[in-house]
Formats: sequence, structure tokens, C-alpha cells
Amino acid sequence: MIGKIVSYNDSVKDIQPDWENAPSRDDLYNDYAEAEPSQEAYRDKLKEYAETLNGGPDIKPNKKGKSTVKSYLTREHAEWKKSSLSEAIHGTRDLIKVDPIGGEDVESAIQSGLLLNNQFNTKINKVKLVDDIVKTIVEEGTVIIKTGWEAELGVKMVEKEQPTYASPEELMAMVEGGQLPPEEAQAIIDSGQPMQTGTEIVYVEEETLVKNQMSLEVCLNANVMVDPTCEGVIENANFVIHEFETSYAELKLEEYYKDEETGEESGYYYNIDLLEFLGDDKDVDDAKSDASNQFYFKDKARKKIRAYEYWGYWDIQGDGVLVAIIATWVGKTLIRLQENPFPHQRIPFSMATYMPVKNTPHGEPDQALTKDYQDLTGRMLRAMNDKIAEDAVGQKFINSTVMGPIQKNQYEKGNDVWITNPSVPMDKIIWKNDISQVNDTPFNVIGFAADGASKLSGARAYATGQGGGKSEPNSQQKDAMDAVAKRESAIQRRISAMLVDSTRMTLANCQVFMSEEEVVRTTGNQFITIHKDDVQGYFDISVSISTPEKDEDQATKIMTLMQTNGPSEDPEIKKINQIKMYELWGLPDVADAIRNMPPPQPDPIAQEMQALALEEQKLKNALLMKEMEKIDASIYEKMSRTEENIGADIELKLAKAEQANAAAEKNKAETDVIDQTFLNVESGQAREEKLEDKELDALHKETADINKSNSDIEKTILLNL
Repeated sequence: MIGKIVSYNDSVKDIQPDWENAPSRDDLYNDYAEAEPSQEAYRDKLKEYAETLNGGPDIKPNKKGKSTVKSYLTREHAEWKKSSLSEAIHGTRDLIKVDPIGGEDVESAIQSGLLLNNQFNTKINKVKLVDDIVKTIVEEGTVIIKTGWEAELGVKMVEKEQPTYASPEELMAMVEGGQLPPEEAQAIIDSGQPMQTGTEIVYVEEETLVKNQMSLEVCLNANVMVDPTCEGVIENANFVIHEFETSYAELKLEEYYKDEETGEESGYYYNIDLLEFLGDDKDVDDAKSDASNQFYFKDKARKKIRAYEYWGYWDIQGDGVLVAIIATWVGKTLIRLQENPFPHQRIPFSMATYMPVKNTPHGEPDQALTKDYQDLTGRMLRAMNDKIAEDAVGQKFINSTVMGPIQKNQYEKGNDVWITNPSVPMDKIIWKNDISQVNDTPFNVIGFAADGASKLSGARAYATGQGGGKSEPNSQQKDAMDAVAKRESAIQRRISAMLVDSTRMTLANCQVFMSEEEVVRTTGNQFITIHKDDVQGYFDISVSISTPEKDEDQATKIMTLMQTNGPSEDPEIKKINQIKMYELWGLPDVADAIRNMPPPQPDPIAQEMQALALEEQKLKNALLMKEMEKIDASIYEKMSRTEENIGADIELKLAKAEQANAAAEKNKAETDVIDQTFLNVESGQAREEKLEDKELDALHKETADINKSNSDIEKTILLNL
């Protein structure tokens, strides 16, 4: 438990007198007290995780001489995971990617990306931050980072331009040299105002911001209390309470001060002088190392004290509207109370879990799954050690029937020995005890435990085999390694989501707190100036995490594609592939050089040679066309003749065929007439036809006579008229 080091003082000054419903220390502490049971249960789990990571509880043998060895199976798996997860982040040069939401935000997105990556790469210790994130999430199953902003005033030498003025001697020299009329010089002297002659650059000390940057802190999980009603989503939490160590000197640095003349305000801590520090009490923190807890300062200025920082939402005006606030208390003394100073107005904590647990913000590490396997391995190791320790290793045994006391004495002195029974072999006279052979059972159990723990922890890529070292088929090994990669990708995705959430808050802070201008290095020795207005807008932020193996695989695929396409590949596409390939290889300067490389200028001689070759080819094509036309004409003529001959032959053959058909038709008609005549004669029809013909002839003649008579009558009538 944390010892009491601050005496309680209830008399405090009004920190926010303009709030109608300002919370008291007791109001805020009530949230802490209500959440304390669940936080204590979580702290107990953290202790259990730490104990398991260190091999479990110390072994207390029930008999002297028994083995106390422990298995460090979970620690082994944790160390494998740490390097795999951290290197994926360390290997990414520009961790933050900023994309615009709309077309008007494109340029701002580029500037914001440069600014954020510059903050990550140069303003903070990125290596330590990443290692702390990975170490915490692997060992405790949860990692919490606090996003803030650091601003520090200091005095430094700055370059300034100031005017220079002419002295009286210089005025006289200017008059003598004819550069200034005497009347004007006298007027300047009489007025008492100096005459400016120019400017000069001087270096002066000036109070300015020596630090103005983002801050990311990996918190101790045991010291961060999250609203239990958030159901595992920290964004839904109404409060987060962060316990931290501080000192009187640190608090005084941020004590509230207001300059009465200028009205400028600084600091935010009140009531610091009301805190009374006890003598030799220690502040013991179970989440810290033993060395830290065993050492303490006795003087007031440096003595460590426990402070509670409350981030949450409160109805400060009593109108039912929640407002983001921050409050800090030490003991029962409230030393800070104000509205959330950050522009994003959020609780500035982000979380990621190793293995998520439903309805709780905290996750679980591998120890929660592999503890039993580690205990089983430890028992087998202790059993083997105890069995071996029972043997009197190296102890000599002498056959008393062969070597008596006198012979034994001579043997121990190194003298020659006369034995009484020379028929007994020497290895049967004196022999030493050796280690007894251990059967396969402990080794099989250890192999079984290692295999089971590897499957649960996802460390299959490092396991030698299945149950006792038996190798698995290649297909099973590939499936296991694919499963490991997917599990690590899931963990990296949750870490990325946490960093994205933190980066969004950082960008909001940059849009308000950053200096009017920031100089950012891009690639190599290239620098650009980013103005505060350049990072305003709405953006889509993502974190790009990639492993070296994945980058190498992508680069190899691009190189294979370029080799396949060869010289026929479009130059622009080839340039894009080259840029991407060098970026994957970790050579951004080469990629930028290719990206900014101007298009190659054509060689005049080569252009002229190309033009001549083109003209020559045109002439060849023209000659070839003429030759082809001649050939086509000759072919057409031959084809025409052939068609004419074929047509004439066809017409002749058709005429002959028609003539033959006509002759056949004539013969057929004549034959039909003869046949019909014969039939008529034979049947008497011929005689009847002749009689009918005579009657018809007579009828025709009578009709002709009548017609002639009528014609004569008509002529007579016409003549009489």
C-alpha cells in the first residue's frame, strides 16, 4: 500500500470561482473510491502476470536438498514476441500517414504528415517509446499512453536587426565630405534626434520557447484507473484518474502566477504552500522497482509525493451540460481545477490490448494461457534434478574380496598393489558411481508442455516440433507460421489503432499550440518551413507498420515484374516501380532523387540519325509499295484472263447443252405426234376429226360471206349520203 506522506488540510483557496457547480475534492474522490475495488482486482492480476513471467512463485522444498529450479517458458515466449513486434515499428521510417478528406485539404495533409513524422522522429525518444509500448503490452496485456504537449520558456541568443546612428564626429565628416549640407547637420544636432545611417545584425538574449512539442508517456497500468462503466471502450469513459509521483519542487515549477502589470498568466497549480510533508514516511509503489521504492529523499523539495490527476466531464454550471475538466489533488488538498486545456476536449489517454477481454478495457498477456504449462515444465525439471542429485556421483566402490585394507592403503598412496584374486577383472575391483539414466517420461512431458504453450502463445515459428521435438510436415509448419503472422498482425493492428488515436489528438494540439513556423527536414539535407495555417483541415490518419521481411518480399516482386516487362515497360511505370522499390529497401534519399529527376533530354545527333533512318525507311516503304502494286496488277491481269477463258468455256458448254436439250425436245415432240396419229387412226378418232374440220370450214365460209355482204351494204349507204 502507498504510505501517507501528506498531512491533510481542508482549507483551500477558490480555484475556479466563476463555476456555479465546481466539484470539490470529495466529489472527485468519490469516483475514485467507487472504482477502487475493480482497480485493486486488476492490480492483483498484474502482480500474478509479473510473477508468472519470472518463473512463478519461489519454490519452497519440503525436504532439504530438494531442487528449487523454475521454468521460464513464458519469459522465453515474451522475449520472442517483443523483438518481432517492435522491429516492425522501428523499421518504418515515416510512421504516420495523413490523407485528405476533401480536395481542398490535399496540401494541408502533406504538410501535416511531414510535421507529425518530424515530431515522432526528432522531438521524442521514438526507440524508447516503441520499446516501452511493446514491453508493456506483451508483459501485462495492456498498454496505455498519455498524449500531451510540452512547452518550456528559456533564454537563448537570437539574431536581431537593429538601426545604427551617426555620431557628431560622423556628422562633421559627412559635412566636410559634401554628403550633408551644414544647415541640415545643424538642424539634426539642435533637434537632439539621432540620424539613422543603416542597420546591423546583433545577437541578444531573449526569453522564448525552447521546447514546444508533443509528449507521449507510457503509463504504469496499475496507476491508471478507467471508468468501469465504459464496458471496454475508453472513448466512452466519463473519467480516467492517473496516479503519479511528484515533488514539492516540481509542483512549484508549475505554480500559478499572474503578472499584475501585463496580465499574463502562467502555471496551473494552487495551494502548494498548504501542503505539509511528514518526516520519514515512504511512498511505496508496487508497480515500480524495488530499487525505486527502497530509495527516498528526506528533504522537502525532492521528497516524492503521490498526486491524483482526474480527467473527465463535469456539469460545471449546473445546467446539465457536461464540460471536459482536469483536476489534481494531493491528500485532501485540491491543487488544480480547470477546463480541459487541449483543443480536442477529450480524455488524453489511448489504450491497446494484447488479447482483448470482453466488457473490460484491459487485456491479457500470454501468461494467462501458458501458466499451467510452465508449472508442469518446472515440476519435470525439479524431478530430474532430484533424481540426479540422489546419486553419489564420483564415489568409489572397492571389492573387499579382492583388495583388503593393506592393498587399499597401498592403492591410495599410489604404490603397487598385490591383489589376492587376480582372476577378477580390474573394472570389477574398483569402480565409480555415475549419473543414473533418466527415462523418457520427463522429456516427453516437457515437449508436450512446450508444444501446447507454443500453440497458445502463437510462438509456433520458434518451436522445434511437436511433442518431444518431432518434426512436422511442411504443410503443417507453413500453416502454423501463417497463424503466427496473423496473430502478430492483429496485435500490431491494435497498437496502430492506439497510435492513430494519439496522433489525432497530437494533430489537434499542433493546430493550436505549435509555433507560427516550424522548420522540418524532409530527405537528406532538404528543409521546408511549415506555417501554422498549413496544418488546418480535416484528415484521415493511419499508421503504417511493416516488417522487413514483408518489405523485402514486395520489393522482390516489383523487381521480378520489371525484369519480366523488360525494355518494353512504359518509362513512367518503370519510374514508379523504382521509387517504390527503393522505399521498401529503406533508401528514401534514392527514391526522392529518382522522383525529382527531370526527364532525359534528347541527343541532337541521335535525333538527326533517327530522322534520317525514318526517311530511309519511308523510301523503302514507298519502293516496296510500288513493287507490290506491280505484282498486284500482274496478278489481276492473269486472273482476268483466266476468268474470261473460264466464262467463254462455260458459255460454250451451256450453248451445247441447250442445243442438245432442244434436239431432245424436238425428237420428243415428233414422237408424241406420231404416237397420237397412230392412236387416232386406230381408234376412229381421225375420221371424226376430219368431219368436224369440214363442218368448221363450212361455218367459217358462211360467216365470211355474211360479213362481206354487210360490208357492201355499209359502203352503199355511205355513198348515197
